[in-house]
Amino acid sequence: MDMVESTTEAPLAQSRAARVAAADAASNAKDWRQAAALWNGLRTDFPEDPRYWHKAGEAYCEAGMFDQADRALGEAITRFPDDEWAAYWSIVVARRRADWSEALRRAEKMGRAFPGSWRPMVEAAEALAGLGRAAEAEEIRREALKRFPDEFWTNFHMARLEADRSDPPGAVRIWSELTSRFADQPAAAAALQKAREAARHPLRQRSPAPPDPQSPAGEETRRPDAPSGQPRGFPWRRGRTR
Repeated sequence: MDMVESTTEAPLAQSRAARVAAADAASNAKDWRQAAALWNGLRTDFPEDPRYWHKAGEAYCEAGMFDQADRALGEAITRFPDDEWAAYWSIVVARRRADWSEALRRAEKMGRAFPGSWRPMVEAAEALAGLGRAAEAEEIRREALKRFPDEFWTNFHMARLEADRSDPPGAVRIWSELTSRFADQPAAAAALQKAREAARHPLRQRSPAPPDPQSPAGEETRRPDAPSGQPRGFPWRRGRTR
């Protein structure tokens, strides 16, 4: 009996591994509709794995299939409340829709669930900026940088804010410093290139729109450092002290 079980389980395991590899390849190639179909099949057949759920949500989101993304991610958050990536991609869906109130609500919810993560702070600031609440957005960005000084995206958003307020040579200096510090980040290099072009043509000066603050592939399991104190600028933190 054991021999039968071992011979039937091996092909199943190989088949599953092959399907995951194909789904990863589609995501890496940014073939988002194909990736969505593959990840969706995996989460249907193996619903116990949270990664298949949030990868399906990511692929749906990147493909512009926001309703499907919301359904997959909403169920993922219910099934796997400890999955930070499901919570994060749920915010991204609202941001891509420019539904800033919903993006802020989801960022606040993620911040309560994952107080050691920089992502909800960055997303909350973007949502507040979208709502025209610039002072609150800046307060959160500064607090995020204070709490997570070594994270690229907290530095990127503050650099963008400061570059917006600088003259063209000042913007080039700001982005040059960020690129020097984070040499492996394409977003920093792209921002520096745009700043240099703007310095050559001052009438065109404009800071780049921020890319999504995602971690590189392979870093999904990396957890940010634990929080250090109660940030004043985080909306749900304020609510607790009243």
